This record gives sequence, structure tokens and C-alpha cells, in this order.
Amino acid sequence: MKKNKAFKRVIKKLSAVRATLDNEERQVLDNIIVDEVVAHKMNLAKTAAKTTAKTSAKTAVKAHKMNLAKTAAKTSAKTS
Repeated sequence: MKKNKAFKRVIKKLSAVRATLDNEERQVLDNIIVDEVVAHKMNLAKTAAKTTAKTSAKTAVKAHKMNLAKTAAKTSAKTS
């Protein structure tokens, strides 16, 4: 919530600054912002691959996890 409000404040201030610039300066400001966004853009293919690897590892661990309640029930059934 705080990030959203801060984002709106920054956009409002940038818009006010941009309004005071001439066309050439606006173009420079726009290029700076676009370049900065591209530099911080997430690589979605890399992120998806990492997520898939983590999910499959968790699934493998979950599949091999012992069910202690079931094991206890089997043990007591065998000893009875």
C-alpha cells in the first residue's frame, strides 16, 4: 500500500517537472526513464525456469515425506 502511494507521488512530481521542460529536455527525460525501466526489467524466462525448478524440488521432497500418523497406525496394527 505504501509503495503504491509513493509511486503515485513520484509520478505526479515527475509529471510536474516534465511539464516545465522544453521538447528536447522532455525527450531526454523520457529516454532516461525508459533506459532505467529496461535495466530493471525482470527476465521472465529465467524467473519461470527458477520457479519450475523450485516447485519440482519441493514436490519431490513432499512425495518422499513420511506420514507419521499412517506409519504409527501400521505399526500398531502389526503389533496387535
